[in-house]
Parts: sequence; structure tokens; C-alpha cells
Amino acid sequence: MSCWEDGNHLLSAAQRCKLVSVLRAASALVDTLLFCPKNFLRSLVKQLPHVPLEVVCSLHAASLASLESFLRTSGASVQYMVAAITSLSCEENVSAEQIAVMQTAAEAVCELVTKQCPEALEVVKQLPQAMQATPTYSLLRAAVASTSISSAVAEAVGAVMLSSRLEEPPLSMPEAVSQQETWQYSSLPQATISLYSDLLSVLGTTHFAELLQKALSVEQLNWPALLQAVVCFLQHDQSTPRLLTELVEGLVSEGLEEGDTHLLACGLLFARQASLEGSHLFTSYGHWLQNVFGDRSGTFIKGKKELLFLLKMLSALVPHDPVFALKAHVSHPPRQLAKCLAQVNDYVTLVSTRLQDLGEKVPSGGKTDVDARQEVEEAIEHYSCTGSIPQSVIEASRFRQPYYLGRFLPSLLCPSSTCSEPRDQFISALAREKIIPPRMMRRYEKACQEMKGRGNVLLLVSRPSAVGVSRDGECDWRCGV
Repeated sequence: MSCWEDGNHLLSAAQRCKLVSVLRAASALVDTLLFCPKNFLRSLVKQLPHVPLEVVCSLHAASLASLESFLRTSGASVQYMVAAITSLSCEENVSAEQIAVMQTAAEAVCELVTKQCPEALEVVKQLPQAMQATPTYSLLRAAVASTSISSAVAEAVGAVMLSSRLEEPPLSMPEAVSQQETWQYSSLPQATISLYSDLLSVLGTTHFAELLQKALSVEQLNWPALLQAVVCFLQHDQSTPRLLTELVEGLVSEGLEEGDTHLLACGLLFARQASLEGSHLFTSYGHWLQNVFGDRSGTFIKGKKELLFLLKMLSALVPHDPVFALKAHVSHPPRQLAKCLAQVNDYVTLVSTRLQDLGEKVPSGGKTDVDARQEVEEAIEHYSCTGSIPQSVIEASRFRQPYYLGRFLPSLLCPSSTCSEPRDQFISALAREKIIPPRMMRRYEKACQEMKGRGNVLLLVSRPSAVGVSRDGECDWRCGV
């Protein structure tokens, strides 16, 4: 049995012949009750600490010493089995002998898993992590090929293997958020793709999706493994994009309804990961945000409670969000309810500031400009009725200056050749309170005078971008003809 010294779990032809003779003799002794499996295993392990897997499987197949007995007799049983199966799985050329040994091992392990044998369960749990090289023939593939293993048994083993892979987190959720782009399908090791392909073949897409969702019941997750599973699932066949969309929307809906940050974040990360695979499989992240949280009848945001909960979670992720996600959130902010405009604008400002800190260009999504115009009209109406400046405007001028200077005032200070008394009175009130920068006010007055002087020959495009923020923090006047 010196083959172990070479790291080989298969016997040579000569050794195999000797083993056949030993097995034949042992079987004859069994008939005469002169063979004791326990004593035989103790003697074997004592004389040969590292028994080739082919020997173990041959003893099991001949009903001389079961794999369960071997696992309980050998001191380092679990580590031995994991190392042995991994070694055979990573052989470059898969031989007939290797396939035979793997099938016998698969049959024995599957049988023990169904009996809830602790050692066998531990072997199955450790296999995915151990097989990080390039396995060419996995235990699962051997189990599927074996005629003596039912599909239900193979499915049970696959479930244990998948569930265990999603445990023991190497990264926290914030760390995972910042690294999502590294787990695209095209970047995954072939061993990882093969593993999930085998699991999907054994479990089926529906059961695989159910196990993914079940894994989320534990807050401590192996995020790299989970998100890699998501992209492999998405790429599997034509039905999986629909199944993943249903899973994601279910997580988001339940997360918002139950106030469950974990489920909501999982749905968000799943959608991000899937969107990186291309629009032919999953809609872009921006479009997904618009469909799920935007202004439409089917949005999951039904009221103020859901919106504020979503904004709180999104704000916590901003320091860790990748650039593509930040830009999508600026271009497609959540549905804006009348009572939550300030909170949504605060979030957009927070994301925009983060993009600027990263040296990235902030998207000029028109949605927030429309909302600024709406807030301006509401403020003018409030001033006309009460004669006082709305408290929300005063607070914005003090605590939300990027939004106030960059969107609110440009929406308010749109020059016109005609007089609008309520608007002019409101602007004058802000100027008296010194919450309009003098330079911006002068430019507004000058632009209005120029329009009157030209007799309305020029048609100016009245939009929030008409007054932009300059490098010195004040705003530049820009007009269109």
C-alpha cells in the first residue's frame, strides 16, 4: 500500500489483484464466522494510517467493512475522506477505475447522509470548500450517475452541500457590498461554476431557489458564496431569470412589510448582482430600482413608513456602495411622497456627495429637478396663504445646502419677462432673510431685465439647471434659446 506515499488513492494493477485475493479470502472467513470486521479495521488502520480510498470503497462494496465503520474507527476520518475525494476529483484524466471508486464512495456517503451519520454529514459539508482547484469529477456527479442512488437521496446530499457552503461568513455584508463586481460569472473559477452546475442539476432550479431563500434566515452568511450562487443560478437555463426576479421581489416586499433590514438588503444585493450579468438576463439596476421603488402603481412603497425604512437602509450602505449603484440611486431615487420630499432629497444629496468624494461625475437625473420644482410651488403657495417662509425651506438653507443651492434655488430663480406677484414676493422674503446668495440674486435680476429688454424675442428654457452651482459654491446662470 505504498501508493499513499505518492498521494494516490487508486491502486496499481498489481495491487488491485492482491486486493481482490484478500477480499475473496476474507469473504470465505465471514462464512465460517472467523472474520471480525472491527478487529480487521483496527489492524488495518494501525498498520496503514492512510488507507487508499479504493481499498475503503472495495471493503464497503464487498460488505466486509462499511464506510461508516471505517469513519468511526479511523481517528482523522472526516479529514481523510475530504482529502481523498478531493484528490480523486482533481485528477486531470478521469479513468474508469477512478469513476468506479467515486461511484462507490458516493453511494456509501449518500447512504450515510440519509441516516444522519454525523461523520458523513461533516464530509459533505467540507467538500465544497476543499474542492477549490479544478475538479473534473465531483461526488455529486458520481451520485447522479450511480443507478443505486435515488434522485431523492442525491437531492438530500446536494441540499446539505449547498446549505453548508452558504455558512461561515468570510466577509460582512458591507464588505460584500463593495466587492460585488468581482463576483460576476465571467470572473468565477471553473471549479465554482462546476460545483453550482452540479448542484443545480441535482436539486433542480425550484429547490435551489428555495434553499437560497432558506439560507437567508440566518443573518451571518457567506456572501461571496451566496452571490456566486445567484449568478450561476441566473445563467443556468431560460427559467432561472424569472425565478430569480420572483425571489428578489419577494424578499423586498417582505423586508418592507416586516421592517426586516436583512431581507431587504438581501433582495437589493441579489438584484445588483444579477444586473451585472447583462440586460438579456436581468434588467439594469437603474430600471429595476424604478420598477420596484419608483413612481408607478406597482411599487412596493405603499406609504411613509416603507419609504423612510428604505431610505434608512440605503443611507447606511452609501459608504460601501460601488459607483454603479450610487449613480443608479441618484438617477432613480425612491418614490417621493408629499410628506417625504425632504428625506428623499437628503438621500440624493448624500449619494451625490459620496460620488463627488470618489471623483465621479454625478448623473443629472431629471427626476429630482421635477421634485424641486414641486417643492418650490408648494413653498410659494404656503407663503401666499400665511405670509411666512415654510420651515422646511429655512431648514434646507441651513442643513441641506447642496440641495438648496443646487436644486431648490435654481428652480425658484427662473427669470421671466412677465410678473408673478406671489413668486416675486416669496423671492423678496428669502432675500430679506439673506438666504439667497447675493451673487445669485444679482444674476437673477439681471437675467429678468435682459428678457424684458429683448421684448421676449428669446425663449428661455425654464428648468432647474438654468442656474448651476459654480466652483466657488455659488450658482452660475445658464439659459437656453
